Amino acid sequence: MFPFVLVKNLPYSFDPSGLFELFCQFGPILEIRAGAGDSKGQAIVTFNNMKSANMAIEKLKGINYKGRYLVVSNYTPDQQVIDSVTSLNS
Repeated sequence: MFPFVLVKNLPYSFDPSGLFELFCQFGPILEIRAGAGDSKGQAIVTFNNMKSANMAIEKLKGINYKGRYLVVSNYTPDQQVIDSVTSLNS
C-alpha cells in the first residue's frame, strides 16, 4: 500500500505546484489530489514510501502556509484511490 498524507486548512486559491515544492523535500511524490466542492481547502499527497510520508507529517504539521496553519495527518483512502495510484506506479 502507498502512504497517503491528508493536508487540511489550505487556502482555497492554493497552487498544487507550490504544495509539491513544500512536500517534495521529504521524498518522491507520486501524486497530489486537490480537493473540490466540499473538500475545497484539502489535498491528498501520495508519497512512494511510508518513511517520507511520516517525515512530512512530522515536519509540516501546524506550519504556516500562505497565512493558514496546516493540518497534516495520515490518510486511509478508499479502494478506488488505491487502484488509481497503483496504476500510476505500474
